[in-house]
Amino acid sequence: MLTVNRFFYMLVMFPAYALMALGLLANPAHAQKLQPIDTLSAVIFTYHHIGDDLMPSANLLQEQFEAHINELTSGAYHVLPLTEIVEKLKAQTPLPDPTIGISFDGAHRNTLNYAAPLLLKAGIPFTVFISTDAVDAQSDDTLHWDDLRKLAKQNLVTIALHPASYKKLHDKDEAEIARQINNAVARYRAQLGHEPELFAYPYGELSLIYKRVVERAGFKAAFGQQSGVAYSGADMFMLPRFSMTEPYGSIERFRMTAMALPLPVSDMSPQDPYVTDQSTLDIGFTVDEPFIGNIKSLSCFASTAEKADLQIIGKNRVEIRLKTMFEDERGRINCTMPGPIDEVSEQTRWRWFGMMLTVAVPYADYEPAGHEDSDDSINLVNQLQPSVE
Repeated sequence: MLTVNRFFYMLVMFPAYALMALGLLANPAHAQKLQPIDTLSAVIFTYHHIGDDLMPSANLLQEQFEAHINELTSGAYHVLPLTEIVEKLKAQTPLPDPTIGISFDGAHRNTLNYAAPLLLKAGIPFTVFISTDAVDAQSDDTLHWDDLRKLAKQNLVTIALHPASYKKLHDKDEAEIARQINNAVARYRAQLGHEPELFAYPYGELSLIYKRVVERAGFKAAFGQQSGVAYSGADMFMLPRFSMTEPYGSIERFRMTAMALPLPVSDMSPQDPYVTDQSTLDIGFTVDEPFIGNIKSLSCFASTAEKADLQIIGKNRVEIRLKTMFEDERGRINCTMPGPIDEVSEQTRWRWFGMMLTVAVPYADYEPAGHEDSDDSINLVNQLQPSVE
């Protein structure tokens, strides 16, 4: 975190360096054409708290959020409901470029009382993921069922689900995961009168067992909090989202991520995002066509604050070698590749693929991570200006 803060200070104090680090000084040598998969993709953002000083690690400033709305209504973006994005991704129906989706994790009263009117006035659709136990508790911090029913009457609003309790389930057995999800679905159906279609994993943490239970529950898609761009052909029950919090919610970073493009990969390792033993951890993936020709410009960075060593096997297999193990319960890998130049801004659009691994931590060393570790807060210089050597 110290490295991030130092670099954030440099971004603020030295504007020229900030432009370079944000990739705003584009390199025409990396120009490419948009690919067919780019019209089958969408960037999805998630927000947690806005203007809430009591939750600094998960908070976005109100002025930052208003800047995001102004950007989204500038005419450069196409903001669609998550349900429509999912439907078109599954059907391989082209989406306008760039397509954006907006979501909120948790029905936090202060946040939505502020944000919802602004979004509705701007005509921006959004999805609210709720934990039904929190809604049933009728606390002052969370919207109640009456509030959610009023929101749901708006054509621009979709109410979707977390588990019944907003807690970590990646290390729980199938029965407990199913109990949490079934309880949430039953309460949602009873209170809102229809079936939920979308699911989001609290903190973005999941396991293969968890994902299978969600699939069997009948949802159309599920979302994590790993960075990256959703695209047709990706796992619809591990769709990525960019988290927006104060240190990473600047308008420059928002624009860059909003214009990101997919980096399609396959044969990911490890297959299970819940890692119980780092000593046997192998990280890798296969880069799909037609991006093999640009594979030497691929850069990957880890939340261990290091640029990862990449070993290219054959034409398109990438193996990631980390010098140090993940010390926190969330381990992140962000990989980027320069894409085409945007015709309007004349800046490079980055292809982006991210992984978030939930690492088993010995009980004696366990300190639960909050949302400060669930956004893509890797070393900022690495994240915003990945090396393309």
